[in-house]
Amino acid sequence: MAYAGGVTAAGCSRVTPGQLAAAAELAAEFLGQSGADALLADFAAHPELAIALTIDGTLAGVAFGHPDGEDGATLEGITVDDAHTAHGFGSLLLARFEQAAADAGYRNVNLGSGGGYVEHFYLKNGYQQAEYMVIIPDGDRQHLDLDGLDVLRERHWEPNDLVLNIAAPQGHSPAVKSELEQRLHASEVCCIFCKPITR
Repeated sequence: MAYAGGVTAAGCSRVTPGQLAAAAELAAEFLGQSGADALLADFAAHPELAIALTIDGTLAGVAFGHPDGEDGATLEGITVDDAHTAHGFGSLLLARFEQAAADAGYRNVNLGSGGGYVEHFYLKNGYQQAEYMVIIPDGDRQHLDLDGLDVLRERHWEPNDLVLNIAAPQGHSPAVKSELEQRLHASEVCCIFCKPITR
């Protein structure tokens, strides 16, 4: 089968121990060192949820995650080398991660997403937004305007960040995301997506 950009063979399979160093290097390049560290930790605990994309025999992408503590799997990170973006390989890699999660008995895949094209990638691949995760530096819940917001979870991150997970009953809405950022003086508002999966 011929692929775009002169690619002759592309496929996805579990990351092997022999691929781990290259996968961690790829994660570090595109997701930062924290991404590489997360890949190594996830691979050590749940190697069945670490998926490699190979193109013409070379590692070109990686997706990895872990259980979310309930009946779902969290996609911690996904990346495809810049030389192979915009050809559908990210969607191929994501679908293979979802299949690995389903094969392991999980019922959904959850993930947090940054803005812009990344959100559109997940929406295009069948994900629905369920929550916003709002990070408020030096946040004090008593001084916030939370009227009309359904706060699902609250926690504190070091040094003094308040993190609120807020329901997104309307689904994905850049306007609501922007409003939350301004209204709550947030440093970041992330979209939390979910997709049911089956074997």
